Amino acid sequence: MSDVHQSKDFGSIFRESYHTWLAGAASGRIIRNYTDSDIYRFLIPLSEDPHLLSFSRTILSGLEGYEDTIASYIRNGGDILASSIDLKVHANTVRYRLARIKELTGDPDQTDHQLFRDLFIAYSVREINK
Repeated sequence: MSDVHQSKDFGSIFRESYHTWLAGAASGRIIRNYTDSDIYRFLIPLSEDPHLLSFSRTILSGLEGYEDTIASYIRNGGDILASSIDLKVHANTVRYRLARIKELTGDPDQTDHQLFRDLFIAYSVREINK
């Protein structure tokens, strides 16, 4: 559902409704209202920006084999324990994989929060553009 608009503003109504659906598809969640689509409200309109696409490709390149870990980590909001339960592995396995992802992205010293931010943006842009 879009935000409330005057009936003559069909372009905004349809665009916001489509963006809400797309945010749900990209996040793997059910999102019913445009106002609940959070960060996707600006990621979707920018998802084809060449700089954002380049950022996404750069972050995700070379991470083949870690897709399930990345998806779970994002789906669980960066919660390592929840991701370990989701993946049915020990929490230390998730920590090891995240450390390996940091190495592969070229920034082994970044914090888990920075890694989550970068992976969330890169992964979300990729999912939006599928």
